[in-house]
Amino acid sequence: MLKTTKHLLLVLMITLFTWQPAIAKANPDDYKVILTLNDGTVINGFLKGDIMGDKIKVSEKFKGKGKRYATTDIKSLVFPPTESDQQELTFVPVMVYDFCELTGKKPKSPRLLMKVYETERMIGYISPAEDFSFTPTMMSYWNSTKYYYYVKGEKRAYAYWKIIVHAKVIGLKKMLKNRFKRFPFVQDYIDSKAFDSKEFFNHPEILMPVVDDALKSGNCAAEEE
Repeated sequence: MLKTTKHLLLVLMITLFTWQPAIAKANPDDYKVILTLNDGTVINGFLKGDIMGDKIKVSEKFKGKGKRYATTDIKSLVFPPTESDQQELTFVPVMVYDFCELTGKKPKSPRLLMKVYETERMIGYISPAEDFSFTPTMMSYWNSTKYYYYVKGEKRAYAYWKIIVHAKVIGLKKMLKNRFKRFPFVQDYIDSKAFDSKEFFNHPEILMPVVDDALKSGNCAAEEE
């Protein structure tokens, strides 16, 4: 199971809500990052915004304006351990196939993802994401997490789930089976009694070993171009 530490939760929150005054007054150490570029340059600084797009902003001073760096120029982004949690978090650029609710999209630039699972056949990643709810008079944003699988040797990591904070999911199995249509083995698992939707909601990473089993058995289709 993925260990959701205080540091990971803090990073997910920071990368979404650094613009909020309450967060901006937080401990500067919580925003520290070590940015390594492809040319070997290492920048010790502070994150100045989210890491969900094709650029990030890092400043060498906590209250500095910062400089933007394209994910194509980044080798890694590390959040060093904090006083409350000694876990180091490392994000790397990965090309992805994302879902935009019901429609898929292939960003032209990589996104920063964190590895949480790996075998000789595949890698499981997560990344910060946002969830929102709205009424006729107000819209609220929440920090969330997106989950991906990557088959080694392929071009992209595929998103298969985003934690939904304030909504009920209708047709969960149908949705997941569509996102794993390359893997009849995984689809059969989702339809089986072994699949526990409550456990999946709490730990979406439980499908990563199932994807690996599908790859091991050879019961899968080739990556779509």
